[in-house]
Amino acid sequence: MENLHLEAEDLRHIFEHSITVRDISSKFIYHKCDNSLQSVKKELEKNNFDVLGAEKDGIFGYVVRTELEKQKSLGTIRQFQPNHLISETTPLIDLFPILKVRERVFVLTKNKIDRIVTRFDLQKAPVRMLIFGFISILEMHLLRIIKGLYPAGSWQKLLKYNRILKAKELYSERKARNEELDLVDYIQFADKRDLLLENMEVLRKVGFKSKKSYKTFFKKVEDLRNKLAHSQELVEGSSWPDIIDLTINVEKLIKRMEAV
Repeated sequence: MENLHLEAEDLRHIFEHSITVRDISSKFIYHKCDNSLQSVKKELEKNNFDVLGAEKDGIFGYVVRTELEKQKSLGTIRQFQPNHLISETTPLIDLFPILKVRERVFVLTKNKIDRIVTRFDLQKAPVRMLIFGFISILEMHLLRIIKGLYPAGSWQKLLKYNRILKAKELYSERKARNEELDLVDYIQFADKRDLLLENMEVLRKVGFKSKKSYKTFFKKVEDLRNKLAHSQELVEGSSWPDIIDLTINVEKLIKRMEAV
């Protein structure tokens, strides 16, 4: 079980530090503006952009499509503010709290603002890999804790027969291919969730005040896991702030579980 603990910690460090903002950002295009509002609108429409870099009178900034729709002239372009910027080497997980409250952030490459990342970019493969990776690490910790709580197959008394039968079927398939582990290694995510639900002491140790709060949290995690596994839209029936908040809380739960 100690090996499982160390493996899960190592994986968390890899996911936290190896995937960066650069991996999901897009090239940020600048348009040299005159006083023509129409030329800027045309550039936005041509590229299907919501935001466009703008250079006017030697000043670099940006314009937002929805704001221009209300204007009759170009006017002053928006200036970049320090809280609008993030380094391209920033770990992706550190971007999540920012995109929870902002729709977009501009990316610094050395001393140049030449990339952008928006909530839409959270649909990209690196983000999906990160979230699924965190959920998989969470599942590894669930399994590790369950093995400690229920030795010698005692967990079987707490699961329904059809759930145990499903695990036995998978166990038999792996055994036929010389991939045998313990039967408990083949129970499903929902089974691991339910087995830990039986121990309120452990739930409190990892931050849950009640079984209800635990069940609500893991229902959201399982729904998100299913969307990722089946390549569905992550925000279907939810919102980006909710998805971001859930991912942040999964990471926090993993860290608390590492201490159990």
